[in-house]
Amino acid sequence: MLAVNVKPASDAMLTSLEEGGLEFKEAAQRDFVLGNIKARQRMVAQYAVAGAKSGLVVGTDQAAEALMGFFTKYGDGACDLAPLTGLTKAQVREIGAALGAPTSLVEKLPTADLESLKPQLADEEAMGVSYAEIDAFLSGQEVSEQAYTTITRTYQRTEHKRQLPKTP
Repeated sequence: MLAVNVKPASDAMLTSLEEGGLEFKEAAQRDFVLGNIKARQRMVAQYAVAGAKSGLVVGTDQAAEALMGFFTKYGDGACDLAPLTGLTKAQVREIGAALGAPTSLVEKLPTADLESLKPQLADEEAMGVSYAEIDAFLSGQEVSEQAYTTITRTYQRTEHKRQLPKTP
C-alpha cells in the first residue's frame, strides 16, 4: 500500500496564492478553494503513481455524483477509466457487497472530506439531498418536491463540470 499525504502540498499552494495577493471574501470561500486544491492534489498523486507504474487512474464517481456535479473539475472527476458511470449509489454498494468488500466499507457514510471547517461533512448533507432520493430520481421514481428542486437546480448549476472546455 502507498500512502501519500497531500496536505503539505495543498497548504503550500494556498499559502503561495495568499502571499501572491489572493484574498477571500470569507472563511467559507477560502475553505471551498482549499478543498478543491486538495482534490486536485489527490489527482496529481494518482497520476504520478499511474505514470510510475505504467498504469491508468480509475475513477470512483457514479451516476449520482455525476448528476449532482459532486466532484472537483480536474480533481476527483479526472480519470482514465470510469467503470461506475451510470450506476446508482445503491448499485455500487450491491456490487461492493457481491465482490466481498467489507461491510464497513460498503455501508460507510460517504464524505468527500475536503472541508477543513466541517471535517467529515457527509456528502448528503453537503448536497442537500440523500443518495436514495437521487437514485430514485435517476430511476424515474417519484421524489419529493424539495428533492426534485434540489437535484434539478444543482444539475443546472454544475453543468459546466460535465462539458469539455469551451473553445473558439
